[in-house]
Amino acid sequence: MRLTRRACVLSLGMLALLPLAEAQQQPLIRSIVRYRLKPDRINDFNAVMRERAALLKKAGSERYFTVWVAQSGPREVGVVRFHQKWSELTQSRDPKMAEHAVAMAALVARTNACVESAERIVDEILPDASMARGGAPPPFVRSGKLVALPGKLNDLLTALKDETMPAMKKGGVTVWGVARTRYGGPVNEIHTYMGMNGWGDLDQPSPMRKALGDEAFQKYLAKMGSLMVSTEYTIYALQPELSHMQPAP
Repeated sequence: MRLTRRACVLSLGMLALLPLAEAQQQPLIRSIVRYRLKPDRINDFNAVMRERAALLKKAGSERYFTVWVAQSGPREVGVVRFHQKWSELTQSRDPKMAEHAVAMAALVARTNACVESAERIVDEILPDASMARGGAPPPFVRSGKLVALPGKLNDLLTALKDETMPAMKKGGVTVWGVARTRYGGPVNEIHTYMGMNGWGDLDQPSPMRKALGDEAFQKYLAKMGSLMVSTEYTIYALQPELSHMQPAP
């Protein structure tokens, strides 16, 4: 993963990785910031995030985010936020944080001191290829990065909508999403996410294999392989104590 240092990235507001939030009004724009932390500042980062989440909750801020830690691949922290409109990505002051501006600025400075490098990706959730449950996000997600072959992007998106999503649903998955990269990554890159209870889920047959059966599953793998340059999966664990999540209805 290529990461570029951006000293001001946290001043944009720590962003809410991965499941859709509200079933009634699904946000379709997702902003993800992936952080590499200084090895000796991980505990400091966690402490600051706890304080930040507590302060936002105290003030009644509605700028929600979730924090996730990679359980595979390079150690990184993902902070994710969903948006209804592109204009919401514009940096602006939160009116509800006006009286806490000094305290928040200090937290931002402390957090920046813990960050070695960062990368921001903005993608767009494809609702006709995704499904979500209401309520709290799952404790783990399997995040996928699929890179389509030149000229095969639309075919890959069609397969994810018409074949992958129905099979995932039949296989018992309740949180599944497909997002197309819009900014910060290749235009032929697709992101997927699947809710998990933990590593133990991998001891069972995959939802796709369970839904399709062995023979059809192998045909599915062959078809998907013919549409992609590469596929990469990472497991992330939710850090609820570091997150500022929307209260349950």
